[in-house]
Amino acid sequence: MKKLLAALLCLMLLCGAAQAEEIAGGRIEMNGVTFVIEDVRLDVDGLVILVMQTPDDERTSLLDNQTEYSPDDPDFVRDVDSASQYGERLLGTLCDILALTDEKGDSLLNEYAVSTRRIGASLRDEFRVYLPADNTARELRVELVFGVNDNLSSRFDAPASYLLTIPMYAD
Repeated sequence: MKKLLAALLCLMLLCGAAQAEEIAGGRIEMNGVTFVIEDVRLDVDGLVILVMQTPDDERTSLLDNQTEYSPDDPDFVRDVDSASQYGERLLGTLCDILALTDEKGDSLLNEYAVSTRRIGASLRDEFRVYLPADNTARELRVELVFGVNDNLSSRFDAPASYLLTIPMYAD
């Protein structure tokens, strides 16, 4: 089996939304939230991507709300209570993977897991994308999507998308 190494990480913009104030170098600022791609690496299981979401002011706290919940759903109430400890204004956020392709445009996205951890008013997402053992891609292209809302629905107007291009090299 070929051992894959990430020799160089090139961050490229795929497309931006009108709401995005800045999209450059793995940093996306939109509607009061800054998304920073902190780390992209390969490990034994596949690809790992860390994204930090931080509110742009001290009175705001973030809530991962890309899933629709009823206002009285126990998980939603718990998440709102947790976020409310860190700010009087809550913003809902979207941070997810839209696509993973090789250099030919063939989809490689089969299975991935994401865990979101609260760090005060901020959120950190860790994506683990499982790659097939027989993967021979020379380049991975991961399209991420980011969004912000203030009504805590799972709807996000004009989200921004961002393309990570990761060259792959075999021993």
